[in-house]
Amino acid sequence: MLAFHGRLDGLADAEDADRLLMEAEPLRTAVLEDIRRATSALSFAPLDPRRDPAVLPTLHVIQSALPSELEAITTLAASGDWRAVHLRLANQVRPLEDLASDLVEKVEHQAGEQQAEAVLNIRRVRRLFFGLCR
Repeated sequence: MLAFHGRLDGLADAEDADRLLMEAEPLRTAVLEDIRRATSALSFAPLDPRRDPAVLPTLHVIQSALPSELEAITTLAASGDWRAVHLRLANQVRPLEDLASDLVEKVEHQAGEQQAEAVLNIRRVRRLFFGLCR
């Protein structure tokens, strides 16, 4: 998402509609593929009752909203309305990026907690095992 928004910002700053139109589809494809991979990875992860149930639905919202936002941006760029392109990026795409960043932080935090718990469990099992072997 960061690369997606950064690239769109750069294209909007350049005010080159042809280049924006040419690069929009590969950008859209790349970010949707990233979302698909993230959704797949999270869907196959073991269910943890502490896992935030809003993560997957939020990913689906981002996945649904991005194509229409990108289409609106390309339409505005094609018409030469660069002010509207910048406003759309700031008011529509940036919040989606922020939402994605928040999700990444949540998932990283949850993964860190699970990893720490796994390490503690391994240590407990080792202590029990080695205590029994003495």
